[in-house]
Amino acid sequence: MARGQVTIEFVLILIVVLVIVSTISIPLISYTEENVRDIGGAIVLSQEINKIVKSAEDLALSGCGSSKTVYIDTNQLDSVVGAYSIKIKDQAINASFYLQNGTRVNLKPVSLPQYIAVSCNGNEISLSKDCTTVYPDNDCEITNLV
Repeated sequence: MARGQVTIEFVLILIVVLVIVSTISIPLISYTEENVRDIGGAIVLSQEINKIVKSAEDLALSGCGSSKTVYIDTNQLDSVVGAYSIKIKDQAINASFYLQNGTRVNLKPVSLPQYIAVSCNGNEISLSKDCTTVYPDNDCEITNLV
């Protein structure tokens, strides 16, 4: 009888421990998954911004009238980030996206070099070096605010 009692007590203790661990770990796993998705979204959006800035910096070192086109991977942004906004106003690039919980996050604004003119057409950003205007009036936006 003592052996049977020890086995039953062990099984009951094991069940209680498993219930406690599962009630703690399942919400933590869900929370962690959301954070990983949010961090991934921030990284992807930052990479797209960096493509624009790198192209603008390369263009700034080129001669007057030089131009470059940058294609924003909107398919990847749509699948990883979801709702996002990339705004280029004057010489600043501002980007924001929404976390899984609906909170809006603004990325740190990035500056474009002088003499760089920008225009947008869909997911295509055209950059050109305009040596006549130090700070061109840039105004374009790529947005998917679902």
